[in-house]
Amino acid sequence: MGKNAAAKKTGVIRVVRNNSYYTYSDVMELLGCGQSKAYKVIREIRQELIDKGMLHKEAMPGKVPKNYFDKAFMINWKEGD
Repeated sequence: MGKNAAAKKTGVIRVVRNNSYYTYSDVMELLGCGQSKAYKVIREIRQELIDKGMLHKEAMPGKVPKNYFDKAFMINWKEGD
């Protein structure tokens, strides 16, 4: 297997990365809102994370990290979190 073959192969890292973010359609479903509101929420959360230095502005554009989103909207929230 050459150098580029490993880069082209779909692997666990890629799957984990994609499953770690919500898209606008996920946000629409979770919040029961429309597309424009979902994109606005994603932009606001991403900007918070960028301002805190927790996310690079070019990382996974148009998506929001699930763990931060869930915490912000108290999704799967348990007392003590």
